[in-house]
Amino acid sequence: ILPDGEIRWMWTRGEAFRIDDTVERVTGVTIDISESKELELELDREKERLQKLFERIPVLINVYDEDRNFITINKYHEQVLGWTEDDIKENSLLELCYPDPEYRAEVLDDILNLNKGWKEYRVVTKDGDERYQMWTNIVLSDSTFVGVGYDITEQKILEEQIKRERKELEVIFDNMPVLINIHDKHASIGQINKYFAEKFGYSKEAVREKNVLKLITQEKDFELAKQQIAKSDGSWVDFDLVTKSGEIISTTWINVTI
Repeated sequence: ILPDGEIRWMWTRGEAFRIDDTVERVTGVTIDISESKELELELDREKERLQKLFERIPVLINVYDEDRNFITINKYHEQVLGWTEDDIKENSLLELCYPDPEYRAEVLDDILNLNKGWKEYRVVTKDGDERYQMWTNIVLSDSTFVGVGYDITEQKILEEQIKRERKELEVIFDNMPVLINIHDKHASIGQINKYFAEKFGYSKEAVREKNVLKLITQEKDFELAKQQIAKSDGSWVDFDLVTKSGEIISTTWINVTI
C-alpha cells in the first residue's frame, strides 16, 4: 500500500546469503504486477457474472467440447427436461431426448451441419412428456459447442387451442341462418358467411376481389349503407338489397364494432 492509499501488487523472489548460519545479505527481484493482477481479478469477476447468468437465465443450455464430449448443462435445462448431468454422462443426451432413431438422426444432422438459425424440435423429458422447443447451436472460438434452447410448449398449446376455437367459431359463423359479413371502417367487406353467399350468389373468394356492398345495394341506398357501417352504433336499418341474379330481397341490418 502506497502512502497515498493506492494498492499495488508485487511479485518478489529473493535469496539469502548466510555465513555461519547468519544472514549477511539478501538479493532478489521485485516486479510490479498490479496491471496483470487487476486483469486477473476482472477475469474472475467476468467468470462469476457469466456463471450466474448461465445458472439463472431462463433458457436451456448444454455444452460439449470439440470432440462432442459432454461438459455441462445449466439448471434451467435440468428443471425443464428433468435429465441430470449424471443421466447425460451415462447416456447420450440425444438418445435421452430423442428416443426415436429416425427423428434423432434428423436432429443430429442439424447439429453436425451447424444449421444456422432456430428450429423447432419435439423433446422428450425424463418423465416421458413431449415438449416443443426452439434450438440453435453455437461454436465458440475454442471449438466448444453450445446448444441454446427455449421452451414453447405452452405457446404451442395456446396456439392449438386458438385454432380449435377459431374453427368452431367458423362453423357457427357459416351455419347461422342469418346474413353476416365482416367489413373494415371503409365499408369494404372482407368476409361473409355461407348463408350470405347462398342468398346473394357471391362466393367468399369474390368478396375479396369486388366491392360487394356496391353490388348488393341499390344506387339510392349505397351512401346510406356506408354511413350506417361507419356509425356501427347497434341500430337496426331496413334495406332492399339486390342479389347477383337481380332479385330484390328485403332485409334488416345492424352494425357493431368488434
